Amino acid sequence: MSLRKKTLNGLFWVGLEKVGLHTIQLAVFIVLARLLTPEDFGLVGMIMILFSVSSTIIDGGINQAIIREKELIRDDLETAFTINVVLGFFLYSLLYLSAPSVSEFYGDSRLTLLIRIMGLAILFKSWGLVYSAILIQKLDFKKELYLMIPAHLASGFIAILLAFKGFGVISLAVKFVVLEFLNAVLLFIFCSFRVSFGFDKNSLKKLIGFGFNLSVSKILTSINSDIYKAVIGKVYSASILGLYTQSQKIKRLISVNIISAIQKVTYPALAKIRDDKNKLKETYKKIVIISCLFTVPLMTILIITADPLIPFLLGEQWRDAIPILQIIAIGGMIYNVTLIHQNLLKVLNRTDVFLKLEVIQVFNFMLALFIGVWFDIYVLLYLIVVVRYINTIIYAFSVGHFIEYPLSEQFKDIADIICISILTLLIVLYLKGFLLDLQLKDIYTLVLLFSICIVLFVLNGIIFRTDKLSLIKEIVLEKRN
Repeated sequence: MSLRKKTLNGLFWVGLEKVGLHTIQLAVFIVLARLLTPEDFGLVGMIMILFSVSSTIIDGGINQAIIREKELIRDDLETAFTINVVLGFFLYSLLYLSAPSVSEFYGDSRLTLLIRIMGLAILFKSWGLVYSAILIQKLDFKKELYLMIPAHLASGFIAILLAFKGFGVISLAVKFVVLEFLNAVLLFIFCSFRVSFGFDKNSLKKLIGFGFNLSVSKILTSINSDIYKAVIGKVYSASILGLYTQSQKIKRLISVNIISAIQKVTYPALAKIRDDKNKLKETYKKIVIISCLFTVPLMTILIITADPLIPFLLGEQWRDAIPILQIIAIGGMIYNVTLIHQNLLKVLNRTDVFLKLEVIQVFNFMLALFIGVWFDIYVLLYLIVVVRYINTIIYAFSVGHFIEYPLSEQFKDIADIICISILTLLIVLYLKGFLLDLQLKDIYTLVLLFSICIVLFVLNGIIFRTDKLSLIKEIVLEKRN
């Protein structure tokens, strides 16, 4: 099978995986949101930075180095496996011992038990990372789909059962742990390539040579992603943080799953053509356009439909999350391009540039946090949105010259998608006032708004004479053939 066929086949299976996981996650999310309180989700959000950073440390750049290789080498796999497991035990010990101090910082003793339970997920994750990297390197996303869906189903069912029995926030902690445990077990059982403990100095040098800068960059990314959750929990309240984290989760379910699917498939595929700059640029341009073709319209629809969507999905107790979700969706429109640019830097082995850009990105976010905490939550969130756009432009400018893809050309490639989305947003927001005056049930308002958005996207696409949908058609036809 050709690389193009493998990539499109992989994109199909990862897309199917994301749709399946999206459906499961959404169903579990809705049920848990109705059984638990915003404060329960806020408590988990306060400490999530600990697990994001820990997970990044063991995942880091070492497993990305394996995926990037054209052929699997046993010494590399065994060295990576050993490092992952040792780091897993070390980090869990650190989390276990530091749990009381974190609880004291937030002034909530419940966090000690939560940290010690959720920390077990880091142990289990460390055992499955190499097996996951093997499947991704082989572009065997079909098998990964078969393994991940049962793990999500089982962990979701257990969490709902515990929440129904009155275990509260503990049900979220158990879900977090059970998911990683089942992922590790299923990967070990069904991955045909067996990996044992081993250590090779040359492999270590090669893995760290590629992975060190990338690991530091990803740690900064994790801090960048979760530091404001810790700040919101400390400065405002657990309930406000719960509203924020669930709004973020809705946005992630809609946009990040799509982008992560594209990233997951295209990274190993781009790595295989990295020596052909012309082919790399053309393929990369298509990736940027397709990612924006999905995320920009979807975020536009999310901004428009947030009013009926939140009460319908989560219940009236979550209504205060509506403006938070809308602000987050504004930031989610273009930020996906940053994630795509990060992929290119890894493919080109420019992890040094990756690290420098992440330092700049974290600095910008810290500045926004330092200013924003003196105001209410909405000012803080708008500042974060502004920083997201600034960081995206910095990434696009810095990365584009590696493949002769300047900022002006990048903007030109997605300008019609942005214009169509803005025009659709303005028209529907005008019509929305009349719909809300009708005082329909949330579900009817949601369906009407969604339908109007789709019709306007199509009509505006015809008016602007955009040819972007031909890329989707090309993928579908290629998959059929």
